[in-house]
Amino acid sequence: MSTSYNRATALRIARTDPSSHPHPRDEEYVEVDDLDILGALPVESTPLAQVRVMKVADMGQGEDLDLQTELDLGIACRDMGLLDAAVQRFRKVLSLGGRQVLCRMMIGLCHSDRGEDHQAISELKNALFLQETTESEAVALWYELGRIYERLGDRREALYYYQRVLSHRPGFRDARHRTTRLRAFSG
Repeated sequence: MSTSYNRATALRIARTDPSSHPHPRDEEYVEVDDLDILGALPVESTPLAQVRVMKVADMGQGEDLDLQTELDLGIACRDMGLLDAAVQRFRKVLSLGGRQVLCRMMIGLCHSDRGEDHQAISELKNALFLQETTESEAVALWYELGRIYERLGDRREALYYYQRVLSHRPGFRDARHRTTRLRAFSG
């Protein structure tokens, strides 16, 4: 199936089973290799998979996609394992001045997904030290830093970040379990 789209049409992608959507006529189903219109998708290295393509907005010729759409595309690309495309989307949002903390965190997570732990740490720390970082964002960043340091075998740093998480949000994810396990292992 080959479909052509006007590049000015904003698209949101998500994995789905076409038969599960209640209004299939509202969407078109295409193979990943037809999505090169999104730019940056490494089509040749992507296994063919059906994805749902929803028209989000029909914008005028030459207009950029809005920030939220770019962010959503980045998240969808990461979810599909298209990490280079995801990073490109998050960097575009950064260049347009939007959602600095979230984008840096997502770029860091993409690096982490690739096993590029030192780049991930750098991005997450950059996000952590932005002036606009909220407490809840800091907690999530500390947790991710703890996970990476734990994976690297640096128990001291991992514990430091998990303890920061627990001091602000005692029930956050599995931080307490991870802290207990690291203390027992270090002990």
